[in-house]
Amino acid sequence: MLSNLIKSQAIAETLYDQRANEDRIAQADIKAAEAELKQAKINLDHAYVKAPISGRVSRAEITLGNLVQTGVNAPVLTSIVSNDGIYADFEVDEQTYMKSIRSYAATSHDEQSIPVELTIEGDEAHPYKGTIYSFDNRIDTTSGTIRARAKFTNEDGRLVPGMFVSVKLASGNKESVLLVPERAIGNDQNKKYVYVVGNDNKVSYREVSLGKQALIGQRIVISGLQAGERVIIDGIQHVKPDAIVQAKEVSAHPEKVKQPNANPQR
Repeated sequence: MLSNLIKSQAIAETLYDQRANEDRIAQADIKAAEAELKQAKINLDHAYVKAPISGRVSRAEITLGNLVQTGVNAPVLTSIVSNDGIYADFEVDEQTYMKSIRSYAATSHDEQSIPVELTIEGDEAHPYKGTIYSFDNRIDTTSGTIRARAKFTNEDGRLVPGMFVSVKLASGNKESVLLVPERAIGNDQNKKYVYVVGNDNKVSYREVSLGKQALIGQRIVISGLQAGERVIIDGIQHVKPDAIVQAKEVSAHPEKVKQPNANPQR
């Protein structure tokens, strides 16, 4: 080091002072250059408008060469829709909210487990599954409703903001229902029926009342059938009441109840 050279009188003290002063000037120049580089990066960053989310952008409202100003009256550059799902806002009447939601979902976590189904007008055969995201914190006294928001993954990107859709909200109450496969249900004019196999393997005709909606290829039985009864699901067009059949147990769903596949005996 220069200080050691001075102590040993290897160099003059004036030369040491000159070299030390040059070092301080060089260090100051480095800091000034670093400050200029930092300011240049900031200026360059100001040349770009960065969105806080990723998604699909709309058309560019401002083209290259136009002057963009800031402020309240600044022009809109473009709009962006998030890729991370999409929300659907809808109204729930107070009575439904209190009886079907509030009574069974005590916390916001419970509310977010309530399923919601969305369908697009004209494409009802392809519903979207989602869940409640939130409920508003008050009832609108004018309409007697509370605003709800549901979230859908929108993996195929076919849901677009502004669409007219229909939303079906499930109840927070868990109920046990009786389901039968749709292919087990026959039509008799305006009536619905199933064929039930008794303990003696004899077939009986049973008129049933069904729910309006299908659930993954099954229908809810409101009346006309009891839990545990065996229902023919295949070959009902070949079966007649009072016929004796050889019932073979099959699974309508691998992890759910079994229903008999009947082969008539002749």
